Amino acid sequence: MYATHKTTLLIPCHVTGYPLPYVTWTVNGSRISNNDKFLVREDGLLIQRVAYTDHGNYTCTVRNIIGSDNSTKKDHCDQNCSGLSDDALKQRPSDIELLRLSIKCPSNQMYQLVTYLGMYEKWDDITYNYRENIEVAKFLILSKWKEMKVESNFKALAEALTNMDISTHVLCQVKRIKVVESDIPLEYQDCIPTDEILDALASRIGQVYFQLGAEVGLAIPTLEHIQANIPRDLEAQNKEVLFQWRKDRSVKPTIRVLVQALVNVGRGAHCLQEIIENVDPNTLRRFEGRGEGAIPKKHQTKSDQKQPRTQKKSKKCQIS
Repeated sequence: MYATHKTTLLIPCHVTGYPLPYVTWTVNGSRISNNDKFLVREDGLLIQRVAYTDHGNYTCTVRNIIGSDNSTKKDHCDQNCSGLSDDALKQRPSDIELLRLSIKCPSNQMYQLVTYLGMYEKWDDITYNYRENIEVAKFLILSKWKEMKVESNFKALAEALTNMDISTHVLCQVKRIKVVESDIPLEYQDCIPTDEILDALASRIGQVYFQLGAEVGLAIPTLEHIQANIPRDLEAQNKEVLFQWRKDRSVKPTIRVLVQALVNVGRGAHCLQEIIENVDPNTLRRFEGRGEGAIPKKHQTKSDQKQPRTQKKSKKCQIS
């Protein structure tokens, strides 16, 4: 099941039974309550302002005194899946969808793909500029294809994959998201991470700043600017991405969003779970309550640190 970003989606679940059943919904095993995002109705679950982070396995469970039953909307292709619809094939992929495709394609397959897409001349330039991080190069070549080609849609990608004898169902997976498996308690997941959490995470996730930045919605020019200003310091690059993401309020920068992004770029949620397992949730709530979640921590190099100036005392005229 697909939905357009920021629209409203109804996942149907028609319930009948006697005595009248009680309905509960879960997403990836976590129970859903009515709020400004989700609304449990008689005809199904209403999701408002759909975002990329809303992907997952949604399960409707009905119970009465006789027993229970459930139905799950799965997040992978069924055996009889016919692939993307005609409408979906006409869509231009988002940067996040291109990122997922680049992660799924090994370097040799990516070279074949960009050749069929008419971008082989750009391949050498981009891979040379990012020779120390081929994963970034793979993503950027697809991003450049979307920028330069008029027919840069899923249909063109499907035709290229067919010519490569690769199943076009990979595009179904690109339009979905990996199911998050995390033991992070729900009381933490809607909190904004503190400076200390982001600092600790930056040193543990390795060379993923570009992929992670794209996954959480940072613009490509912003990521290229980070690459240019901090070319070889991986931890500093990761910190800059994480703090830039937290500063951006187009989507509330919660631990839930961060967990989903880490899973999508292949890092998983375990590294973040280890960091926050000893954090008091009240500390996170106080941090958010002060509004500090919106303030990025400035990371200075030694050359940037300036010595405080000695203020000159002004002389006062004395009148006798």
